[in-house]
Parts: sequence; structure tokens; C-alpha cells
Amino acid sequence: GTGCSVCGHCASPDVCHPVTGICPSGCQHPWVGGPCKQIRAEVLQSPTGVTVSLNQRAVLTCSGRGEPMPTITWQRNGVGFTTGISTTPDHNQHTFSSSLTFISVQRADNGQYTCRARNTVNTDTSQAATLTVLERPEQITVTMTSTTTTEYHATVSVGFTGNLAITAIQVRYRRHADTSLGGWTAVGFTGTEGNFDITGLTPGTYYIGEVRARNTEGWSQPVQFTWRTRDAPPGPPSDLQTPSTSHHSITLTWQQPAVTNGIITHYAIQYGPTMECSDLSLSSEWVTQDSTTSRTFPGLIPYTTYTFRVRAFTSAGAGGYTDCLHARTTEFTPTKPTSVGLTDVNLCNCETANQPRTIQLQ
Repeated sequence: GTGCSVCGHCASPDVCHPVTGICPSGCQHPWVGGPCKQIRAEVLQSPTGVTVSLNQRAVLTCSGRGEPMPTITWQRNGVGFTTGISTTPDHNQHTFSSSLTFISVQRADNGQYTCRARNTVNTDTSQAATLTVLERPEQITVTMTSTTTTEYHATVSVGFTGNLAITAIQVRYRRHADTSLGGWTAVGFTGTEGNFDITGLTPGTYYIGEVRARNTEGWSQPVQFTWRTRDAPPGPPSDLQTPSTSHHSITLTWQQPAVTNGIITHYAIQYGPTMECSDLSLSSEWVTQDSTTSRTFPGLIPYTTYTFRVRAFTSAGAGGYTDCLHARTTEFTPTKPTSVGLTDVNLCNCETANQPRTIQLQ
């Protein structure tokens, strides 16, 4: 106006227009606008990426200039972020410094961060800076594949590496009935996947294992996994006995196999009135409906020797027979004779009357 006494930041010492205030020779850098009284909002120093361990402190900073003084905001992965922001303006220098502070970084803080300055003249966004939070590995899974009744192949996958390379994978295991897991064994791996074989297992047995992975932050928590080996045919039953016999029955008892190789589902008993021990001679068979270990055989012949042998079954099939056991039924009252006859054992004597004669009963 007519009373204008202070011009903007003109490029030359010429006074500005007394009415419009416009600098006829342009503006000094970085001033803009006709009166040369504004500075475009600019981010002059972008934040620098930070890598820090979990629960540690981290700070991202940016700085710039602008007039009017810009409003500063921060974004994480393109979404506005308001926690932990502190901005210090310098109105004399028309500059600002802004910081984004994390007191204790968490996994959710991983991401790309940008600083944005905005005023009436311009909006400017910094280059992105990456905040990387380092952690121990997590999310470990184990896939078990049966190769034989005594061997398994295992695949270990590390789902979360903690933003670091995996440096080791270890495993240990035990039978469910045991108490000690034993020592850790190294597993060969590539990247985030390891493979190993477990041999020398017992068929039909439950096992418990633990696996862990390591990076430069340390070992993960052990992850437990379980599996059961496939059944195999069992060993022969033991302690085959005949604790009770009568003239028409024999009671047989036995114990389950010392090596069950799984769950015993039933037993089969071969028997017959013979002293021989073969499939051909032992023509009769009785099969239990469960894992019962005794049986009474009725309807046998008195005072007769019988031969018995027993084998057990799992879901994998039949095991071997026991040794044959011989047992005899007790004596009993005989049956009546099949026929009775009188036979003259003397030569015929037809000449002597009333002579006593000898006969024989058969």
C-alpha cells in the first residue's frame, strides 16, 4: 500500500512496488511469490533407516524449511502415524526439525516411514526410511512323514525369521514313556527349511520332540511336536500255560508279547488232538474278539493229548506263534462195551451128555 515501508526478499536491492509489494526483479532464493514473502515447504533431509533389536529405543528424524512454517506429519507404509512425533520450528531461519521416537520397538513397528511437510505454498514428502526390528525366530512348524515302521522324515519350516538369516536348527526327541529328551542334534537346512531323518524307532510308539532355530539375536523358544510310528507285527506271546484241565476241557492262559509293536487287537489259538506242531496237524483255530489272554476249550476227548500255540495281532497283521504246548485231558468213566457175545472155546463134544463146558465172554 501507499504506506509500505518493508519489502519482501527481492532479488535486487530495488524497492518493491509501493502498492502491490511485488518485487519487479524477482525473489531471492528460496523465497517465492510476488511479494517474495513465502518459502515452499520442503523436506531437505530425509529420515535414515534404522535397524534395532526388539524392545530397544529408535529415533527417525527429518528436517526442512518453509514459510509459513510447514505442518509436519509422519506416515508408516502410507498411513498417518501420530504417536511419538516431536517437531521443533526455527522461525528466524524458517526451518524445522522433526523426530519420530520409539521408546520400545515392537514387531508392529516394522515398516517404511516418511516425513511430510505442508504449507500454503507446497507439500513435500521425504524419501522412505525403513525401520527394521530384530527378533529371535518364531512360528516353527514340523511336518512328519513315515517312511517305515521304524523311520520318519521330518521337515522343519521357520515362518518368522526375526528379519535375520537363520544360522542353526536343532532337534531332540524321546519316547512318550521316557522322561529325558536327551541332547540337541543339529539339522541340515537351507534358508528357512531344514530336513532330517529319525531312525531306530520302535513301531507303534508315541514320541515327543522339540525343535528350535537360531539367528544372531539368539535361539527361539523350543516348539514341541508329536508323532506315532506305524504298527508292525508283534512278537510271540509269552508264558503259555494250562492252569486247569478236566476230562472234557483245558484252560489256556498266556501273556501279551514282550514286543507289542503297537496295540494288540486280538489273538489266534491253533490246537488239535495231536503231539505234532504244524498248521496241518493243528486243524482247529479260535480267535479272540479282543486282547483277552485266556480261553477255556470245552468238548474235548477224555484222556487225550492236545497241542496248543498262540499268536498275537496288531493293525499290521499277525506275529509269530509261541512254542507248542502239550496238555492232556484227565481220565473219565469209560463208555459201555459196544457188543457182548458168548463164544465156546472148546472143541465140539456131542457124545457126552450133561458134561460142563467152558465158554468165554467177549
